[in-house]
Order: sequence, then structure tokens, then C-alpha cells
Amino acid sequence: MQYNVNSIDEYIKVLPPDRKEIVVKLISIFHEYFPEIKGDMEYKIPSFNPVCAIASQKHYVSFYVYGVDLIDKYRKELGSLKVGKSGIRFKKLEQMPEKTIRTILSEIKAKKL
Repeated sequence: MQYNVNSIDEYIKVLPPDRKEIVVKLISIFHEYFPEIKGDMEYKIPSFNPVCAIASQKHYVSFYVYGVDLIDKYRKELGSLKVGKSGIRFKKLEQMPEKTIRTILSEIKAKKL
């Protein structure tokens, strides 16, 4: 869903509680690996260039990775989750593939060094 906001903090404030929990968790995990990237709103979603973006959609949350090859590389680990060309979609915090997301972020971090 698109929200008429200008900052990531505003974006988080307008999210429904269940989505807010997921988005906050994803941002927190991201900042463990990339504390120097503060992020900005691009295309009305929180973006953390050049690594990833996070979006609360109508029925799920998407974690978009700017390295499409990494999604393909870890597709098997993502199991039954819906996976697009560059995004992982899930509806509940319990479905969030935290271990795989951490692995992907770690690999991006290693490539950037």
C-alpha cells in the first residue's frame, strides 16, 4: 500500500500494528549490517540504497534485495514463501525468513567491502 508520508519514521507510524512489527524488525536487522546507511523514502517505500527496500503491501510485507542473483541463490531456503525476481513476501512475523535475510545481508556486506 502507498502511504502519503515523507520519511521512514512517518511510514512506520501509519502502518497497522502487525505490519509495523515486521517492518521495524527488518529495519533493525538491516542496520545491524549497515549502520551507516540511514535510508530514505523512494517510490513511497523505505529504501536503503544500494542494498534493499521494504514495503508494506495490501496483504503482505516485501523485502526487496537490489542483488537479484541473491534471491535466486537462496530460493530453496525460502521454502514456500512467495518469492519474486528481487523480493521475498510474507504476511506474518513468524513467516519472516530471518536467517536467510541475515545471510543475504551478510553476503552483500562482504561484497561491498
